[in-house]
Amino acid sequence: MQRTSVKPAIGVIAGPPHSAKTARIIQAFRQGVEAGEEVVLILPTAQAARSLRTELLLDGTFNFLGGPRILTFVQFAEQVLEHHAPEIQPIEPMMQDELLARVIAELAAAGKMTYHARVLNFRGFVRAVRTFLMELKRAEIAPEQFRGFAARKGASNKDRELSAVYSRYQEMLQDLGLYDAEGRFWRAKLLVSEDKLGPFARLRRVFLDGFYDFTPTQLGLIEVLGRRGVKLTMSLPLEENSSRRELFESAEATLEKLRERFEPTVELLGAKELMEPALAWLSTHLFQSGRTSGAPEPSTIQLIETPGT
Repeated sequence: MQRTSVKPAIGVIAGPPHSAKTARIIQAFRQGVEAGEEVVLILPTAQAARSLRTELLLDGTFNFLGGPRILTFVQFAEQVLEHHAPEIQPIEPMMQDELLARVIAELAAAGKMTYHARVLNFRGFVRAVRTFLMELKRAEIAPEQFRGFAARKGASNKDRELSAVYSRYQEMLQDLGLYDAEGRFWRAKLLVSEDKLGPFARLRRVFLDGFYDFTPTQLGLIEVLGRRGVKLTMSLPLEENSSRRELFESAEATLEKLRERFEPTVELLGAKELMEPALAWLSTHLFQSGRTSGAPEPSTIQLIETPGT
């Protein structure tokens, strides 16, 4: 697979609601499958992926191919891991807490948890530590990076102790052949960077639809795919010259993140005209701050008032 050291390209189909972004993504996905290309469509949730997969299978287009590859990030990463590292298994949250409790007890017995000594036995402490470590992983901060941060001049004992927990926890995961929910993206990203894509070895295009934002680990996985010559296309909810900019702040921030890692080509679509003018007006003014006026008279909208329950 072709590799590149420059920022990978990504096509962004942007627009407000009713601008047919999803329709464009699905159409391009269909065309890729029908042309015999190895393509994948990634959606935010398993339910969304399952619904669209069923819809496309029922129309008969993909039956002879055994079904289109419509997945979530988790499903994509797990398929890569199952192919190249079947000996590594996911850790369940309960077992994850037990492992962290063992790590904390081990460090406390060695006198390395003095800052947290008063809260070690508090209910919820282990879970709080797990939440903190998973945030580090989502931000792509590895144990050795956090160790360097904790070793700097002026760092607190709290940071040094949490760094020790993080490092030992990761060591035990590796010794036991396990990975946590956030770690699977790291592992999958590493495998893809080594051209180990498992069932996606011939992958040529990846489509992403329905996302407002991505975690750093998700962006990292997309980036290594792009650096290996995979063509990337995604949708993004944006509205040009919008009076409701607060509704699109998350998507605009995502576009800025994309510019840090990719060379995006943005195609901005306009909203399709709805059949009912009153619904079109409502769609663009519903969450607008301040008073609004000029709404057209609804001709087909009926409000039914009922008592509360």
